Amino acid sequence: MVREFRGTLYALFGAVSLLLVIACCNVANMLLARATIREREITIRAAIGASRGRIVRQLLVESAVLACGGLAAGCLMAYSGIVALAGYMPRQGVPWETQIRLDRPVLLFALAAAAVATIGFGLFPALQSARRDAALGANTTARSTGSRRQTRMRAGLVIAQVALSMVLLLGAGLLMRTFIKLVGADLGVNPKNVLVAGIGFPPREQMSPEAQLQFYRSAVERVGSMPGVSAVAVTSATPPFGGSSSPLEVPGSAVPPQSIALVTFAGDQLLDTVGIPILQGRGLSALEVEHQHLVAVINETLAKRYFDGAALGRSVRLSALAKQPVPVADPTFVVVGVVRDVSNQGPRDAAGLRAVHVPRPRARAGVAYGRRAGALRRRRQA
Repeated sequence: MVREFRGTLYALFGAVSLLLVIACCNVANMLLARATIREREITIRAAIGASRGRIVRQLLVESAVLACGGLAAGCLMAYSGIVALAGYMPRQGVPWETQIRLDRPVLLFALAAAAVATIGFGLFPALQSARRDAALGANTTARSTGSRRQTRMRAGLVIAQVALSMVLLLGAGLLMRTFIKLVGADLGVNPKNVLVAGIGFPPREQMSPEAQLQFYRSAVERVGSMPGVSAVAVTSATPPFGGSSSPLEVPGSAVPPQSIALVTFAGDQLLDTVGIPILQGRGLSALEVEHQHLVAVINETLAKRYFDGAALGRSVRLSALAKQPVPVADPTFVVVGVVRDVSNQGPRDAAGLRAVHVPRPRARAGVAYGRRAGALRRRRQA
């Protein structure tokens, strides 16, 4: 489910781990400073018979209380944040069985992290404080030597915090730079003023292909008649995120057997709606989409790779369409147009994978695009 986001999740996990270490260094530094103030108290406890073990246990319990308080506050904020953000997150592309919640493994991991933080960063100040005894407490020279040692330790913790903070800042800067580049990446389409809405039929309702086609036709007409809408189209995939794959065959041409093309089932106004320029020929017509003619529009990469730029009138065969729930008996399509390459594997990947646009089948859920006019956008901004 998350393999496409594995690298991002590991990066976030590393950043949060560094932030936890910085916070623990800060708390350990404050505990060392507090130990200097409590030096007389620790000396008196040692003088009346408290062993080092008992003093260490007491200070560890105090550190554990701090850690548990942070754990409780963090879990409460995480739960509140998940409840608040999950309601705003779009569900398109997320499996319906996915439950976004704070589950038991996460809570157990947080508890383990709190225990490790307590032992790793609470034990060090506790051991430093427990080293003193009554004689050291009465010896000014020994106290000053211990104070200098604690000062050096606190300075070391401050240096560690600054160094880890610089690592986090550099990582955040690189992420922001990547984000800016992705926002400005050329996708091959014009995403401005384009609204996307997913369409899915209820699984328990049996709708005939004719009824689904009538629904699409009615939806396109009604959305197109809304004020400010200049174009509406229906498609099976949303650029720049691909489509279904199919083995590619070119009759009369030697094509490697592993050749794959990305297939998008499109309406007649898709190219105009998302702003994909036509380089040769034309796009799909309303009549061809209505009657599902075996015509196709291919991208520039496919035309150059297999047709030397002269693709109009040639044929491509997409064998995977013969195995769909509503199969195409002879999935051989005549090329009627060539369009510019579009990023069809995400904004990080360069455009250029082989792509084919064909009339949409009748029994398939899709995605509706709508492009709003610029006047409406300016009116909303005003």
